[in-house]
Amino acid sequence: MTKKPASFKIFIAIISITALVFLAATLFSYYRIDKKYTMILAFCMFVAFAFTTIGIYTGFKEKPDENKAKIQNRVGLVGNMLIFLFTIGLMAFVSLSKRAEDSKQSCY
Repeated sequence: MTKKPASFKIFIAIISITALVFLAATLFSYYRIDKKYTMILAFCMFVAFAFTTIGIYTGFKEKPDENKAKIQNRVGLVGNMLIFLFTIGLMAFVSLSKRAEDSKQSCY
């Protein structure tokens, strides 16, 4: 029995961090927590985003022999890619939204 591939382990960690960040963001929004505390969530998501690239790299680099390990490696690779693309899309959506434009104009 071989151990789980690194990309799969990273995927499990990243999906857990992402779920916790979205749960905390929902609670912060509901209770109207100050913006300085929400920056902690942005930092956590940035760290998770950085680790997705490591998961993608290890998914391509590792070539397991067992069938179960191959499937887990593929799940980790695809999962990390999806989270990476989701985070990029979310950042693009937020930066290009109307609300972001309104807040930029009020700063100047």
